[in-house]
Amino acid sequence: MKRILQKYKAPLLLVLGLVLYCVCLRLLRITCPIKALLGVSCPGCGMTRALLSCLRLDFAAAFHYHPLFWAVVPVLCLLFFFHVRKNRRGYAWTLGISVALLLLVYLLRMLLGAGDVVVFDPASSWIYRLWQRAAAFLSR
Repeated sequence: MKRILQKYKAPLLLVLGLVLYCVCLRLLRITCPIKALLGVSCPGCGMTRALLSCLRLDFAAAFHYHPLFWAVVPVLCLLFFFHVRKNRRGYAWTLGISVALLLLVYLLRMLLGAGDVVVFDPASSWIYRLWQRAAAFLSR
């Protein structure tokens, strides 16, 4: 058992960290920390809603929320496989292609607009509101 835990320590810690991260966001009622901080959607915006729609077998809604919803499980499996096999080249290629696709879809969604999913509203960000309060306080 100890040998198995040692072998899969990094992926298990990653999964545990992601679960804790999601629980903290849920408790703070934050849907996306990047959107809350900057007022701009992140490249993965809509992915959680897409995966939940996929679990309900509503693939049209899943595609609406994020067109790359279908790639999450295969990419994670490939990354895990390459990590276990210590295949750095395969891991790097999988990660690189995944990030490139994510950024390409993000740019297209920002340029074409995705309505209620992708948002560009810096005035609603924490930074902007903090800046406004600081400016109001300093102008007294």
